[in-house]
Amino acid sequence: MAKGTVAAVGLARMIGAAAMAGVDSALLPVVHANADEGLETRIPIEQVLLFWERLLRTTRDPSLPIRIAETITPRDYDAIGFACMTRATVGEALHQAIRFARVWTDASRWVFTVTPTAATLEFQIEDPDRLGVRLASEALVAEMIQGGRSLTGTSFVPSMIRFRHAPPADVSHHQRFFGAPIEWSAPRTEVVIDAALLEHPLVRADPVLAAYFERHASELLARCTAEPEGLEYRLRSALAEALRGGVPTLDEVAPRLGMSSRTLRRRLQQDGTSFQELLDSTRCELAKRYLGDGQLPVGAVGFLVGFSEPSTFHRAFKRWTGLTPVAFRKSAGVTAA
Repeated sequence: MAKGTVAAVGLARMIGAAAMAGVDSALLPVVHANADEGLETRIPIEQVLLFWERLLRTTRDPSLPIRIAETITPRDYDAIGFACMTRATVGEALHQAIRFARVWTDASRWVFTVTPTAATLEFQIEDPDRLGVRLASEALVAEMIQGGRSLTGTSFVPSMIRFRHAPPADVSHHQRFFGAPIEWSAPRTEVVIDAALLEHPLVRADPVLAAYFERHASELLARCTAEPEGLEYRLRSALAEALRGGVPTLDEVAPRLGMSSRTLRRRLQQDGTSFQELLDSTRCELAKRYLGDGQLPVGAVGFLVGFSEPSTFHRAFKRWTGLTPVAFRKSAGVTAA
């Protein structure tokens, strides 16, 4: 049985979206949740997966996840959606979406990485071969694209879509919606977009409203998740973004988290970790991901995680993993481009 929970109101709204997509109401369960109950009423993720599986087995419509996603807008995500909608750029909105996604569910997560030419959003969830997970993954990836098109007022096309599972019987609706190459049975489920899109302005950008909704969304996150986990997640996200401009210091990152350097240092000490420890592990994870792609030279990977000299990167990576970058690529079966 799948682990984790989702906000009950989230399932209620997904059922509403299914009705809007033309699903027979007799197939839709009754969920006793509405917007007035807020986001803190949780249900097992198992209920969502069973819902997807029942729908597909009854309708036999492989396009259903995409058609449901097409009816959903960022507004359907309440304060989280507005916290994204009112930011200045696509990149800022994505960071908000990833940061606050755990308000809606703790059963999955998005991981965001950027190279000079591409930005990748990886969707991570357990049991990728289960039918319900496959359908939910397709719907959530489509929602991410639908949301981006809504926020920018464009019909942008991603560079690549990848799914960990095998293709459904008919992928024609998927191909029309994404308008991009789709790789099935891939190592990861992810969306790849042009890095330049991150700087695209949003049509509803409003700095005053953005600050208001971020405060509200932060309060929701604190109530719906364990704060120590929340702090580490936020810090790692801030570090991954800051590394694009060099190696950040604690004093530089603390304001991004809305706290003083002293407070951040104290909070990390209370959690039994340190800024340097999380910086090193973040750099290591990013380096392994870039090396695993096989599209970047080793020297470029080192630069992307904050090393100005290849030799320094080699020594640090071997200290972190016990392998050189080249040996790590070979062990992972990756052939560099």
